[in-house]
Amino acid sequence: MENKGSSSRASGASPTELFISVANVVRIIQCVVPPYGKIDGDAKEIVQHCVSDFIGLIAAEANLLCQSESHKTIIADDILRAMATLGFNDYVNALSFYISRYHETESLGIAVVGDGRLI
Repeated sequence: MENKGSSSRASGASPTELFISVANVVRIIQCVVPPYGKIDGDAKEIVQHCVSDFIGLIAAEANLLCQSESHKTIIADDILRAMATLGFNDYVNALSFYISRYHETESLGIAVVGDGRLI
């Protein structure tokens, strides 16, 4: 499942730098899989590759937007604009709402756990 056309590989990045960790993938998958469900190793790997490629695609587009505007730091708005540019408009409003709620809870000193619970 090696992506030989990856720009990260072409730039000399090691394979471990190209993918999010399997532990993170499993943690995300387990949010939607019933407690009695099992996740095959190949399924974990496929999702790991897909998620990593998706993140890389969005980040690359956001980076291009930043370069065109001559700023060096990618911010949340850059990610949202990149997603819209790439045709992921259906997710932009939901993510914008999530970001604003996240900042609200952060300003109140409330922590949000991975499954969305407030602590």
